[in-house]
Amino acid sequence: MTRTPFLVLTVCSLAAAIGMGACGDGPSGPTPGTATVSLTSPATDGGILLTLTGSGLTEPKAANPSFTVYWRLVSATELRVAVFGAITAGPLFTVDVLDVSSVGAYQGTVLQVADRSDQLRTDLSAYSLTATASAGR
Repeated sequence: MTRTPFLVLTVCSLAAAIGMGACGDGPSGPTPGTATVSLTSPATDGGILLTLTGSGLTEPKAANPSFTVYWRLVSATELRVAVFGAITAGPLFTVDVLDVSSVGAYQGTVLQVADRSDQLRTDLSAYSLTATASAGR
């Protein structure tokens, strides 16, 4: 009996095992997840219109069951969202994202705010938006 086939088989198996082990060490690609968009606000309001820019934004959902959320994807990187309800500082909505590592690059802009009497607020300087990510959907 010859040892050459056994030696070749052992070397090939070892090389395959090393190659498969290295697969987990490389970049794993984007991590899909959810971003929560939160509001900093000085008052209780009735409605807010905002724009959120970033890549891979889809399907906004109200963060509070008493909120009503309407949205439109303006472009591949811009989402326009209107939220209605008793809005105070805190989470407004969640949005699915393709990669949670890119959420820090998202920009949110408050376009209009209406008080509980449906009067537009003239000073929006105290309003701001932040997005925080969590992996998994």
